Parts: sequence; structure tokens; C-alpha cells
Amino acid sequence: MSRASIRQHIKNHPIAFLPNYTIAVRVWTSQCKSVSGIYDKSPVESWIELFDTVFKEQNLAKLRPYAIINFCANNVVGLI
Repeated sequence: MSRASIRQHIKNHPIAFLPNYTIAVRVWTSQCKSVSGIYDKSPVESWIELFDTVFKEQNLAKLRPYAIINFCANNVVGLI
């Protein structure tokens, strides 16, 4: 499944189930401990940018702030 088709599916359906983890990095192999430039942009800022970019259409204008407030601001576990 391509990124474009995943993005379209998420935009056009109220729910999506992804059978695999979207991000999985072992802490001891992650560069986050040795490459500080990874966090020039914070993880939360990256998520906000994703919502602003992927859901930029006018018909999704209410979804963006809702997702940012309810996912980025309140879902700490979901951001790990």
C-alpha cells in the first residue's frame, strides 16, 4: 500500500486499522541518543506539521485543530 493510498484512506474513512506498527525503533539502536539534530524539530511539532500538511483541505478544517488538541496535546502515550 502506497503512502498516497494510506493518506487517502485515512482522509476518507472515519477509522483505519493498520496491521503493523507504523514506527518501531529499539531505544538502544535509535540515533536519538547520539544525533542531537534529530530533535531540531520536536516530535510534537512534527506531528502538528503532519496534521497541517496531510489534512490541509478546507473540508477537513475542523479535523486539524481537533486532532492536534486531542492527539498531540493529550495523548502522550500515542506520541511515543
